Amino acid sequence: MSMIVVTQLFGKGKLLLEFCIALTKPLTIILLFLSFICFSSSSTIVGTWQTIGDYDGKPKSLVKIYKGKNGKYYGKILEYIDPQLDTNEICAKCPKEDYRYNQRVVGMNIITGLTASEDLKSASGGKVLHPPSGKIYNFTMKLIENGTKMEVRGYLGFELLGRSQTWIR
Repeated sequence: MSMIVVTQLFGKGKLLLEFCIALTKPLTIILLFLSFICFSSSSTIVGTWQTIGDYDGKPKSLVKIYKGKNGKYYGKILEYIDPQLDTNEICAKCPKEDYRYNQRVVGMNIITGLTASEDLKSASGGKVLHPPSGKIYNFTMKLIENGTKMEVRGYLGFELLGRSQTWIR
């Protein structure tokens, strides 16, 4: 197209600029909407999380948080990442009356009975099993750092008397 035709169609540049802006508005809105959808779906407690060791700060395992048929949330160890952990480990120290006693830890639900918030950014009221000791603690979790990390806390009695970890998505 020659410059004369463009000038006739769009005036002296002002109309061309307005035309380009008008074309980019719908595209901008669509891109914002799509990024909101992508960001929202990953900003919940549900999904696979990498656990980090308390003492060495190294990745230990992958835990999948999911919603059970009863509406409560659970966490299952999918695999051990730390090569020093025995993938065939059994929960020999679990309470004998617990259904997880002498079961393989990999594949085991270590988190049970959590009630999630409406926005799925936190959950409480559940229990967590610490397989090496066989102890069961009260448990809460909440997203931090825009959903890229999650703070989990196990405690006995009062939440103040416990220990926290940060898991990474």
